[in-house]
Amino acid sequence: ASNRIAEYIRSAADLETMVENVLVVVLETFSADNGVYSRLDDRTQMWRGVVGAGEGMTREIAQSFVDPVLRYPHAVEVLRTNDVVAVPNAAVYPDFPPEFLDEKIGIKSVMVIPVLSQDSVTGVIFLNYNNAYHTFTPDEVSLARGMANQISSGIERKQAEEQVRLYVDVVNSAPSGMFVWQLEDINDPRSLRLIAGNSATVEATGVDPATIVGRAMAEAFPDYMETTIPQIYADVAVTGKTVDMGETRFGNSHSGEGVFIVKAFGLPNFCVGVSFEDITDRKLEEEERQLLLE
Repeated sequence: ASNRIAEYIRSAADLETMVENVLVVVLETFSADNGVYSRLDDRTQMWRGVVGAGEGMTREIAQSFVDPVLRYPHAVEVLRTNDVVAVPNAAVYPDFPPEFLDEKIGIKSVMVIPVLSQDSVTGVIFLNYNNAYHTFTPDEVSLARGMANQISSGIERKQAEEQVRLYVDVVNSAPSGMFVWQLEDINDPRSLRLIAGNSATVEATGVDPATIVGRAMAEAFPDYMETTIPQIYADVAVTGKTVDMGETRFGNSHSGEGVFIVKAFGLPNFCVGVSFEDITDRKLEEEERQLLLE
């Protein structure tokens, strides 16, 4: 099962399709009748269904589930413990929704697997047993914990990949020069890595971004490492704030020293967008005029 999940995570499928395929594997592994992956909307405190699979369950049905967090006490327990919750008899579980116990839905047993990010629950997988009660063994719970870690990492990876694609589209359409850096280690500014850059940056940096995308800042622009730039960008990536760096003078081995109007702004997944306007020529003209006046 672990190998099949890993294959789906590595596939080129979009996030929802990947999770749907993974959900099928999980259902087969635990002999559950159907399952739903729901994402936690932390702002509204709602569960929002994303995909579903198994007997009587489809993606469309799953996406119709938009419910307050407190409606599912077994999922609330997952939020409280960050751990797998196994319910062998839903009928005796405190405050279990009675409408899910009737003949139409008829949930008899359920396992809830957490999806985590940064040690916080961002979603859950409900594995429902409608046809017969299921007694969960310690080995099954342990296996579910291992799958929770694998699936959580996979969802984070797929979300990051889709975020990068979005950044690339936005950056490529921007009229001014723009880079997007990702901070891979929040405690180390040297871990900044370029994930997107547009052609408008060539005039400012003297470098074709296609040749440096994917590289660490220390490799792409080693001279920057002797300035405050890495720390500023790292702080923005962590805090999400916008920093107007004003007129910034810096140089690199590709294009020499230049003057730029620079703004750094926070993006999701510990990324920082950097927009800059090359005003080197304008500054030189101002300096020349000042010399003539003197």
